Amino acid sequence: VTSKPVNRKMTDSGADEVKKGLLYASGLCARSEQCVLDIRTKLLRRGLGAADAGKIIAYLKANKFIDEQRFADSFVRMKLRQGNWGPRKIRQALLAKGIADVMIRKAMEQSDDDAHCANAYKAALRKAKGLNMAQAADRQKVYRFLMSRGYQGETITRVMSRLGAEADDLFNEDDNCNS
Repeated sequence: VTSKPVNRKMTDSGADEVKKGLLYASGLCARSEQCVLDIRTKLLRRGLGAADAGKIIAYLKANKFIDEQRFADSFVRMKLRQGNWGPRKIRQALLAKGIADVMIRKAMEQSDDDAHCANAYKAALRKAKGLNMAQAADRQKVYRFLMSRGYQGETITRVMSRLGAEADDLFNEDDNCNS
């Protein structure tokens, strides 16, 4: 009795690993927005091959588990809400995650300059505590700090001029840059 050769691309144990990888990746995507690069890295770290990881990612994209635009939008909202990063740093982080420039621009449209300025002002206040803002060296520390956080020069200039106001006005409840 001759049996027909079975045309399998993977062994049963390989198929089990792919199923486990798919369950793992879909669970990650169900909990929070993920980008392709993060999912690929996590699958490869779990020992899946690049081809299997690619198949899983294609499945996740086809079934809307992964959507890079949705990820970019969520990432920008999260970083704005946390208030720690300026627009440059957010943009660089998204580029590092492999998000297309068009998607980044679209996601960044949801942020406004007032929100960035208010976040920069709060960050500058935290940094300026204990510093003498009358001294150029301390002003430079705050300026460099805001630059490292990804805020733009215009926003930093507005914040720094506000920090140069009288000490009594530094800690009022108005957190925008227009006063």
